[in-house]
Amino acid sequence: MRLSGKGVIDENLSALMLDFIEKLNASQFKNGSKTNFDTLTSKEIQVISSVGEKKMAMGVLSELTSVKSSTLTKISDGLVKKGYLKRLTSDQDRRIVYVQLTEKGLKVRADILKKRRETINSVLGTLGFEEQVVMLNAMKKLNKIF
Repeated sequence: MRLSGKGVIDENLSALMLDFIEKLNASQFKNGSKTNFDTLTSKEIQVISSVGEKKMAMGVLSELTSVKSSTLTKISDGLVKKGYLKRLTSDQDRRIVYVQLTEKGLKVRADILKKRRETINSVLGTLGFEEQVVMLNAMKKLNKIF
């Protein structure tokens, strides 16, 4: 099936957005600067930044990160051992397991988010003013979807 017009733009935009996200994720922690999360894997960073400030059910975290629950269990085991996460069980249903960031995890999460903002700001700084305005308006519209 051959796409034309809007379909071509949609396909190209999707591909470019995915490519940009992959490049951003790969580059944001690889610029040579030392951080207090250098020893963490990209998946561990993803989990820490996804958990947030409150406890989160492992099933929800699995969906949010698109990581299989068996893999997520291994990742969270490592983060518990390193002192970034703690496990909690539901009072109502012991089958439900939650994870929550420790103080150490919260500090690292703040550093991760700060580093991401710096990287994004650096990338956006390559755009001209009018391009930034267009990007801002597009992002506002896209954020309303979620």
